[in-house]
Amino acid sequence: MKQIYFFFFFIACATTTSVAQVWHQVYQFENALIQGFQASPTSDGGYILVGASDYPTGAVRHYVHLLKTDSEGNKVWEKAFNNGSPFPNPPSIDEGRFIQELSDGNYLLGGYRQIESSNSSMFLAKLTELGDTVWTRDIAFMTDPCLGFSALIDPNGDYLIAGKRRDLIAGTENVYLAKTDSDGNLLWTKQYFEADNQNSEILDIKATTDQGYILVGSLDNELLVIKTDQQGNSVWTKSFGLSNQDKAHAVAVNSDGSYIVGGSSVGFVGYTPFLIKLNAAGEKVWEKSIPDLLVGGVSGLIIDDAADIVVTGSKFSFFSNYAPEGFLAKLDADGELRWLNKFEDPNLQFHGHSVRQTSDGGYIIGGGSSTGMLLIKTDNNGVFDLSNATANPTEILSLNLSPNPTSDWLTIHLPQGNKDLLELTIFDYHGRLVGKTAISSNASVVTYSVADLPAGSYVVRIQRGTEIIGLAKFIHSPGQK
Repeated sequence: MKQIYFFFFFIACATTTSVAQVWHQVYQFENALIQGFQASPTSDGGYILVGASDYPTGAVRHYVHLLKTDSEGNKVWEKAFNNGSPFPNPPSIDEGRFIQELSDGNYLLGGYRQIESSNSSMFLAKLTELGDTVWTRDIAFMTDPCLGFSALIDPNGDYLIAGKRRDLIAGTENVYLAKTDSDGNLLWTKQYFEADNQNSEILDIKATTDQGYILVGSLDNELLVIKTDQQGNSVWTKSFGLSNQDKAHAVAVNSDGSYIVGGSSVGFVGYTPFLIKLNAAGEKVWEKSIPDLLVGGVSGLIIDDAADIVVTGSKFSFFSNYAPEGFLAKLDADGELRWLNKFEDPNLQFHGHSVRQTSDGGYIIGGGSSTGMLLIKTDNNGVFDLSNATANPTEILSLNLSPNPTSDWLTIHLPQGNKDLLELTIFDYHGRLVGKTAISSNASVVTYSVADLPAGSYVVRIQRGTEIIGLAKFIHSPGQK
């Protein structure tokens, strides 16, 4: 039987020190299944998410889909580019892979689209603040299909888009990079490996500290990293064979000019997520896996304001029917894990594709699920609301827990001035309820026995009715002193 103790005295050290919104939202559209690829914060405090919508018809109808939300994830406007400018040719195979707000409040959209029945092009589009089209630029190589997977607004205000070109004559796929000015006028294009009869692609591009660019992807099943100058000329190229099939999905640039690369390798048990640090010359400094993630891959990666590495992606098994499950992890500059949070909901089957830091110190994850586009807003510890108990997300306090990790008892410091009857619930990281109790009004501290719980990570939630007012993560480690 659980033992609970309530304390009614005021404790000065128990004040909360951070406030952050915590919520998740799933978005659906008509009879289509929509998937999100990249989410970005916007200057009005909201978010913009881009992806693709699939319509269940006989012909393939796969269109760019764009969604703008407010700060709580509520829809402000939505665009499905399927019946007019800039994508007028259904049926089609189109995807939006990049979206970012410009300094003038408009947006840059990037991806690829079908321009003829058998041909595709990279595209860049400038959109107004309401998602209406200002201009669209297709970028292709003669009649060869070109797919754009990542785009960039460089510090000079020019635009780049990177991906691959399918050489229909040679039967190969090669890295393709294009740069335009701020009006979408093509400045140059670059190809790499086109004479080597190899297959290569770029999945992410970032600006470097020396005004060049860093590109990551794959080359004949090896991890590929290309460093270029401002004109796209190769400075160095590195490939790494970590397993029999490696692919880099994301890259981030440190202030010292070094790079963090994330992706997936294929081994006996399936896909394995990895992180690699390279110095400015492309030499490997370290290679790390993510503890407790034996199968999966890294899809999104940033260096946050604390100079830590924050990654998102999916975990699943190549050889099983496991449903995909999203995750968010934070590691220090040496690649040592600080925390790992998993979004393990079999009904959502969530893929985390992108992560960005938000103005309140938390993170926004953009991705897809079995039921639609998905946005997850976390606090600065990556904690999110597993239960979706309220349809109107509000500001949620990050609770003060001690000791953490704990072996027997957990002390929860409640918000000051509480005079309401509250409910304390504990969830494991499959979202399953494992503990629950009522909290008397005016209580400032609750001590709760967790001795019977298995070792692992858990979330404490404090509710007032249906309103969530506090969340925090703790680790139960039997034998912890």
